[in-house]
Amino acid sequence: MSVFDWKPRVLRVESDAIVPSADTHYSPNGRRRIYLLVHGFNNTPDQADKSYTAFRQRLQAEIGEELAEQIWEFYWPGYEEDYAHIVTIGTRRTPSSRLVTAFFYYKQVPKAIHCGELLAKYLLQLHSGRQETEVILIGHSLGCRLILEALK
Repeated sequence: MSVFDWKPRVLRVESDAIVPSADTHYSPNGRRRIYLLVHGFNNTPDQADKSYTAFRQRLQAEIGEELAEQIWEFYWPGYEEDYAHIVTIGTRRTPSSRLVTAFFYYKQVPKAIHCGELLAKYLLQLHSGRQETEVILIGHSLGCRLILEALK
């Protein structure tokens, strides 16, 4: 099986809630175990997708299909697109440039806290009549702070 054959399981923050994305066609609810990857600060959805794909590629040779189906990707707005557009006027930098958005790191911490609270509420409801879902959280950078807020 190729890593590109894997159908990523995706959770996204949308309208102040966490939902499986429409193209995923899966929910972690009722699954015995999931591994939830949480990207860090300064990742647009496209950049996070590239990172998650690279992670899956590295794991491909080491894990089987069963474990691969347990991996979920969490997308949260850990970047500052709106203000970055203003800052980049007249420059050669793109709004998602790491240098530009790094200036707005302080604005992402409250987002991480809020998204962590949303994640906690979402994860607490994961169960079926038969079993609860064990969740292994794997984060990077500010994604770790998000995870800590969810655990709090």
